[in-house]
Amino acid sequence: MVFGGLTVLGRTAGFKKRVKWTCRCHCGKILSSPINTHLLNSCSVKSCGCIKEAVIDKTRFANITTEEEAYWLGMLYTDGNITSRKHGIRLTLKASDVDHVREFARFMGTQKEPSIRMVRGGSWFPNGSMRRDGLQADFSVHSPTVHANLVAQGCTPRKTWTCTPWVGPEYLMRHFWRGCVDGDGWVCVGRKQVVIGLCGNVAMVKGLRDFILNQTGFKGRYSESEPIGVAARAAGLKFAKVTWNSISATDAVASLLYGDCQVSLARKKAKIGQLLHFNANRPPIGRPRRPGAHK
Repeated sequence: MVFGGLTVLGRTAGFKKRVKWTCRCHCGKILSSPINTHLLNSCSVKSCGCIKEAVIDKTRFANITTEEEAYWLGMLYTDGNITSRKHGIRLTLKASDVDHVREFARFMGTQKEPSIRMVRGGSWFPNGSMRRDGLQADFSVHSPTVHANLVAQGCTPRKTWTCTPWVGPEYLMRHFWRGCVDGDGWVCVGRKQVVIGLCGNVAMVKGLRDFILNQTGFKGRYSESEPIGVAARAAGLKFAKVTWNSISATDAVASLLYGDCQVSLARKKAKIGQLLHFNANRPPIGRPRRPGAHK
């Protein structure tokens, strides 16, 4: 298993029953001291010391004029983590989406590789579902300049309940919202029904609902519920959700967000393809009329 630039070779005896691991750096050197499990999981140790902090493109998100920048801004709005400490910028997805995280790293102008880490379950998402154990693909960099650029675009630290939709050029908004749906949205294709949806805070969910309504004429089904967090409930915050599930609505939303796009999450794009195929071949609703039956 790889963590940053370190490859785990095997387990060694730890002090006071703490598990440690023998690791080899990407340069080929085997580290003289075993590394604690929590240091690997948090990517606190990334190499033997042969590499310095990743060099990135500091102009990113300063002036958003391309599809890629609008899309990755939407992804960071939903699945990103912007920290005040050390001006950190992090994107974390499922381990199976490591290629997409790597694509974000290349967009940021660095050859740094994402790390795969274990995330323990037990905590709760704002919608009340429990986080499960699982492997995640993680990429993080530190840059005061890019951090300031993101904050200026509305992507701020501790943004779960406070962020509001980005206001950008009209021709880029569908790419921004595609990034949001790839992050906190879902595309479901069942035996009898298809659904496209997004969950999040009220401002973000209403923002997508209104955007789709203005562009396609389909309003979507909107609902609000109580968040699981005690502090969020005490503050009167609401968890929101919007969905589209008719043939015409899902066709319109899928074509608007994912039609002729250059960057998207591969598994969501594949689901969109399944959805469009399902809709095109979906039998008409209702009982077929018998031959010769009266009208």
